[in-house]
Amino acid sequence: MTNIVLKTENLCRHFGKFVAVHDLSLEIYSGDIYGFIGLNGAGKTTTIRMLLHLLKPDSGKIYFYGKDLNKYRIEIMRYIGGLVEIPAFYPYLSGWDNLALFAHLRGTTKPFICSAVQNLLESVGLKGRSKDKVSTYSMGMRQRLGIAIALLPAFLLRRDGTNSPFIILDEPTNGLDPQGIADIRNLIKKLNKEQNVTFLISSHLLSEMELLCNRVGIIRTGKLIISDDLQKLLKEEGVEITQPRRPLEKYFMGLV
Repeated sequence: MTNIVLKTENLCRHFGKFVAVHDLSLEIYSGDIYGFIGLNGAGKTTTIRMLLHLLKPDSGKIYFYGKDLNKYRIEIMRYIGGLVEIPAFYPYLSGWDNLALFAHLRGTTKPFICSAVQNLLESVGLKGRSKDKVSTYSMGMRQRLGIAIALLPAFLLRRDGTNSPFIILDEPTNGLDPQGIADIRNLIKKLNKEQNVTFLISSHLLSEMELLCNRVGIIRTGKLIISDDLQKLLKEEGVEITQPRRPLEKYFMGLV
């Protein structure tokens, strides 16, 4: 039986009379790279903020590893990493110090922090600028650092045979050049394959979703309209993933 890492049941969130997320139920399995797709205002970021316990749902339930997030938040969050909207840092600190601070806040011991931070900065392509203040970083470099912070559970947790890390990335390619996009894509695939890290990734870049994800969910006006295996969706359109046409656009634009 496939292990369910994340399950939501009838998740709802309103802002006044506006319904941002309505009756959203989804399941993400261990080892998934799950693409969360939708137009601006569809409810992606609101959903992600609820998953990261930054925003409380009006109704519904969120379960990670079979446990209610509302009841077991502290226990669950040690396995969860997230990048939502624009990453925020201490600009007067270096990239290294920012990352080490976030690692320390997760309760990690100092010797292990040094090793993890070094590996992370190298993995996201910031090794050469790790001692520079974040105030000198470009937008793309800040985005790489934000991704590094989100990936901390994958580099800090010692494998104990229980839960594998779950990483949530909201528009992770913002500000990245084509090389940066490819670097992060390859890093995600590597962590997923070698360490069974599970990902939920929100993006407007449908070509990236096709290259990266094994499953996708499409949200429209706050409702999850499709959640399925990516290859199955592509085959339903009669298109192989290696061909240039992008059938996800039809789902994205609400044409099917």
